[in-house]
Amino acid sequence: MQYEYHINLDERGEFSSDVRNPATEQSIFEIDTETLSSLVEDGFLSHGRDIAGLFNYLGMHGLISGDDSIVSPY
Repeated sequence: MQYEYHINLDERGEFSSDVRNPATEQSIFEIDTETLSSLVEDGFLSHGRDIAGLFNYLGMHGLISGDDSIVSPY
C-alpha cells in the first residue's frame, strides 16, 4: 500500500499533518504540534517533513508494513 503524507498546517509554531490511505482518504495517523515536538525530542523524526523517520515510527507501531510506502502528494 502506498500512503500519502499531507502537511495540513505549518506556520507560526503550529503544525498539523496526517498519513492517509489515498483509496479511502482515511487517516491512519495524525500529528499535531505537541505530537511533532515529542517525536522530534524522542529522536523518531528530525523535522515535520521527515518521511523516512515517520515510516520507521509507524512500522515500529504496526501501523504499516515493510512492503508499504509513504509519499508526499506534492
